[in-house]
Amino acid sequence: MASASSSNTSVVEDEVAENEAEQLESQIQAVQDEIAALTHRKSTLNAHFLISPPPSLESLLDSSVLPNGSSNLTEETIATLQNKHKAQQAISLRAVHRLCTSVTTFETRDPDPAAVDDGYVFGIRIEVFSSQTREFQIPYYILLNRPWRTLRGSDDFRLHRHTFPPFVPVKDICKKRLPTLPLEGEGDDRPHQQDLLGLASDLRRHVASCLRREDAIAKMGSNNAEFVSRITLPGAENLEANVYLKTGSTANMRLDAKGRIQKVSAKDNVGRRLHALERQLQRMARIENLSLSET
Repeated sequence: MASASSSNTSVVEDEVAENEAEQLESQIQAVQDEIAALTHRKSTLNAHFLISPPPSLESLLDSSVLPNGSSNLTEETIATLQNKHKAQQAISLRAVHRLCTSVTTFETRDPDPAAVDDGYVFGIRIEVFSSQTREFQIPYYILLNRPWRTLRGSDDFRLHRHTFPPFVPVKDICKKRLPTLPLEGEGDDRPHQQDLLGLASDLRRHVASCLRREDAIAKMGSNNAEFVSRITLPGAENLEANVYLKTGSTANMRLDAKGRIQKVSAKDNVGRRLHALERQLQRMARIENLSLSET
C-alpha cells in the first residue's frame, strides 16, 4: 500500500510539474508575441515620425507674437534662431541623403605616376547606421582600377584597395562579382560580366549584419541592466557574446548571421553547468528579445 501511494504521489508531482512547464512555455510565448507587436508598433511610429514634417521656423516665430503685435524675442535672438535653423536643415538633408543612399560611387585619381590607366580609380562608399547609438558609422570604401584597359582594351575592374575589416571576404566577393575577360589561349567561354551592384550589395550585407548583431547585443544588455554586469564580444564578427551576470554566473552565446541564438553554455561562479539557465536562454529565438528576469 505504501509503495502504491508513493507511486501515485510521484505521478501527481510529474503531472503538476508538466502543467507548470506548459504554463511557463505559454507565458513565454505570450511575452514574445507582445514584444513582436510592440516592436512593430515602434517601427510604425518611427516611420510616421520620419515622414511627418517638423514645424517651420515661421510658425514658431509667429507663436512668440504677443496679442499687441509685438514679439517677446529680440532681433538678435531671431537671427540666431534663423542661423541655427538653416544649419539644422543642412544636417537633416545630409542625414536623409545618407539614409536613402547608403551606397554611393565616385571617381578619383591615384597620385602614383606609375599607376595603371593614367591613375583612374572608381570608388564605392558604403555607409551603415547604428540603431543603438543613433549614429552613422565611419564609411567603408572599396577602390577599383582598370589594369587591362591599355594592354587589352578591357574596361574590367580589379580590386585596388579597400577599408573593410578582415572578416569581410572582400577578395572572394570580388572574384565572384568582378570576373575578368579570359586571357589569350584560355578560351572565350568563361563568363566575364561584372556586377558592381552585386559587389556593393554583398559588401554592405556583411558589415550591416555585423552592426545589427552588435546593436542587438547592446540592446539585450540595456534591457537587462539589473542583472548583467558586463558583456564582451570575443570576435570581430559579433557572432559570439559572453554575458557576465551580477550573480557571478556567465553565459556564452553563439549567434548566426541574423542574430538568432544557436548555442548557449552557462556556468555558475565555480564552473558548474546551469542547465536550467541554458534552456531558458535557448528558448529566446533572438538575442535582443532575451530576458534574464527569471534567472
